[in-house]
Amino acid sequence: MKINIGSKNPVKIEAVREAFSLFFDNVNIEGFSVNSGVSSQPKSSDEIIQGARNRAINCFNNCDYGIGLESGIFPVNGSLTNYFNVCCCAIYSGKKIVGIGFSPGFEYPQFVIKKILQEQLETGKIFDELLNEENLNQKQGIVGVLAHNKYSRKDFTRAGVIMALYPLLNKELYDRK
Repeated sequence: MKINIGSKNPVKIEAVREAFSLFFDNVNIEGFSVNSGVSSQPKSSDEIIQGARNRAINCFNNCDYGIGLESGIFPVNGSLTNYFNVCCCAIYSGKKIVGIGFSPGFEYPQFVIKKILQEQLETGKIFDELLNEENLNQKQGIVGVLAHNKYSRKDFTRAGVIMALYPLLNKELYDRK
């Protein structure tokens, strides 16, 4: 199975490889740098989903499936900060989007949300500066830092990919009218 992913990030590529390899044999994954068509720091569920869809479509070329991953924050009333962060995965078959899934959601500290909303900063840049790191998003990610390295960005992303695979794995249920 040939899978293209709309990212060159090695953590995302490995997360997709692991998720697909749970269910399919002979998975070949290649990463591509593509445009998401959304802001660098999405701030709504609609924008997060659109970015994932765009990446999946934009990386589809000579493959079985195109995979798009997009992370961002979206409003959640009643939460501590009123925003949750998730990663959305979209799977494109060449004809249509055949699966969309989300990772678990979590909240950033309040000061991070303020920097995102008021200063228009990306979370990666905020945490790279805060922790004196470089390219944290291509390592354990902010997820790994906040989980004290007990849960990584790869784990987080892989969960969203698995959720997006449900319609492919259960076509008879999802095609039922």
